Amino acid sequence: MIYADLAGNGERLRIKSRSGNNVEIQAFKKAAQYNRFKEAMKAYTNKLMIGITTAGDNVNSFCYRRLEYAVKVTGGLVEDDTLFAFVARADQDENGDCDYLDPVQHEKANPGYGVTIRPDGILAEARQAMADPQQRKDFLSRSLNIYTSAVKAWFDIEEFRRSDGKYTWTLDELARLPIDWYGGADLSRCYDLTAACLYGCFDGVDICITHGFFPVTQAARKADEDGIPLFGWQEDGWLTICNSPTVNMGDVVQWFKDMRARGFRIAQVGHDRKFAGEEYFPLMRKAGFSVIDQPQYFYQKSQGFRHIEKAVKDGNFYYLHSEAYEYCVGNVAGVEKTDDAVQYEKVQQDQRIDLFDASVFACLRMIEAGAKSKKARAWWGES
Repeated sequence: MIYADLAGNGERLRIKSRSGNNVEIQAFKKAAQYNRFKEAMKAYTNKLMIGITTAGDNVNSFCYRRLEYAVKVTGGLVEDDTLFAFVARADQDENGDCDYLDPVQHEKANPGYGVTIRPDGILAEARQAMADPQQRKDFLSRSLNIYTSAVKAWFDIEEFRRSDGKYTWTLDELARLPIDWYGGADLSRCYDLTAACLYGCFDGVDICITHGFFPVTQAARKADEDGIPLFGWQEDGWLTICNSPTVNMGDVVQWFKDMRARGFRIAQVGHDRKFAGEEYFPLMRKAGFSVIDQPQYFYQKSQGFRHIEKAVKDGNFYYLHSEAYEYCVGNVAGVEKTDDAVQYEKVQQDQRIDLFDASVFACLRMIEAGAKSKKARAWWGES
């Protein structure tokens, strides 16, 4: 028998089995842990599994992805009669801001408002969050059910989504636009996530097209161990599962060739020769691409990093609604160095940022090519 045991003030749910072990649903690191409880109920005719949780700060967690699915069900985007979803949270404006001092928002996010949640108490917490910014993240996530970026994460993923949501170009439409595209690739050493990217600019909007590659022999294990939705990305067209023990460089080169055949004018592709391996460079040049050696010095990469950051904040960044790209963006941690440069890495070692890395390489290639073109025009006396 499996039943729901509400713990404490009802903010979280403990799922209890016959053995008496309690597991909080927010503690689940991957879908398989949750699914074990569901599978244990298959023999029962009347089975019910209940999960209650507050928001958190990890937008790449299993809990957050379940929340996204629940919102799709409640909004009618997905039809699922087996799931009852009730989402209580404060309102956010188009910029993601919330009036967290408003008692109306406190009531919206807390069904027990006025019963187990005392209005004066939560208002006092809101005022403390206003006066002490270090308390604000926890107040927004735990009391108002608003997911916030992880403390170590550099970007607010909602900023990316707001910018991306302003545009609706399809791949075929982008291929017909007069854009010079610049490529970048982040190649894995043997059997991990590899990423390729095309980056261009049209009418003041930066456009980022990314694609991932993963070897079939490791896909199921890494998807389970590290909680990466590889097979979902494959179904959505954002990932190629390579039919080999390691990532096939030929698949990466073929993606660039397919994009060129589709109509994308690829001016240059940048990559660090030290990380390209012996196979990638010759294959790209044999395919007729202009491959530029682009060392991965952090102060150079920071230029592309900052360019993307500004485009996002200005609402001029489009990545074709790729959930795979959002996943990688949410895993980026950064340290600000001298002269406003940023050295970035993964928040946790079992996460991936490869698609974002590839977009930084491609963006930097576009910036450097544009700077050289500008110098050439100036030398010839052209404006």
